[in-house]
Amino acid sequence: MYARRAVADPTKGVAVDQGDQKAVRRICNPLHLGVLAEHRYVLTMTDCWWSGHLTQQAAREGYTEHFPVHVLRKLLDEPAAHGFDKDLQI
Repeated sequence: MYARRAVADPTKGVAVDQGDQKAVRRICNPLHLGVLAEHRYVLTMTDCWWSGHLTQQAAREGYTEHFPVHVLRKLLDEPAAHGFDKDLQI
């Protein structure tokens, strides 16, 4: 929910309800899915390691505009497996 709102926001960040802050920080910060600082969740290319990683690796394989799901799923485990369940990869 917060990631979708952050992407849609012109500043790429949104305020996080106090009751959700602990969970957002515990999940997003270590997985490099944006960052929660203070009460604000921010999701930019610099705050989301995955955006740069997937874009760069897909480009190395010749995908620069369209990214097939099977390619992105493979790239989730490079350079090492991250333990994402198939359900999380969708």
